[in-house]
Amino acid sequence: MNTREEFTSEDPLRQADQFFAKGDYVRALDELGKAAPADPEITQRIHSALERMKLIAAREFAVGRWSVAEGIVDAVQENERFLVPAERAECRALVEAIGRCRDREKQLHGIVQAATALAARSQFAQSR
Repeated sequence: MNTREEFTSEDPLRQADQFFAKGDYVRALDELGKAAPADPEITQRIHSALERMKLIAAREFAVGRWSVAEGIVDAVQENERFLVPAERAECRALVEAIGRCRDREKQLHGIVQAATALAARSQFAQSR
């Protein structure tokens, strides 16, 4: 029988649930790690949270919020011992895709700066 006394604010599972409810997966994972990470039920909860985080990271990446996606993937990778090899590969692939996008963004920024400089010198044909 569960009583209120069993669920104090010090209870990692209760804390994890509160953090999950707020959408703070990183802190929720920290609390679950304090609970009993060898417990199969806790391991499953951690794995489920990591899976949700991967999906959120992919969604953030798809809409161009690369820094947010990177932060989420970093948090997932901190708990990679709970991931199967295919999931680790997915995380690495997302990190590599973010890196490629950042590289392209830097290249494009340089091109725009050069075109702007040419246009400022009235070299409009070259700036196009």
